[in-house]
Amino acid sequence: MQPLPQAPTAHMSAAAPYHTSPSPEWEGNAVPRYHKLTFPVYEGAEDPLGWLNTCEQFFRGQRTREADKVWLASYHLKGVAQQWFLVLESDIGRPSWPEFRRYCQEHFGPARSTNHLSELA
Repeated sequence: MQPLPQAPTAHMSAAAPYHTSPSPEWEGNAVPRYHKLTFPVYEGAEDPLGWLNTCEQFFRGQRTREADKVWLASYHLKGVAQQWFLVLESDIGRPSWPEFRRYCQEHFGPARSTNHLSELA
């Protein structure tokens, strides 16, 4: 049996929350939250590949549902990238995550003619 939480004492601020450890049953069912992870912002000024890959890492770490990925990523678009997404969404509706990745890379990524890896091939 776990002890009940104590009321704040004189050395504790009454406004400060007090925490107890969750019971073992709760721990197994809780979705982990990594508060130190921040979702990156993308403004459309550079190649989006790094941003898209960081989004993927965040999604894996936070166990983001497939249905929530585009909404979460689009919430972190700013400036011209945000305007681009609003137009895209009004034209075709909300794309799937793989479609969003492709559209974003096509629009903001380097032109295929400047892809130096393809020149080497």
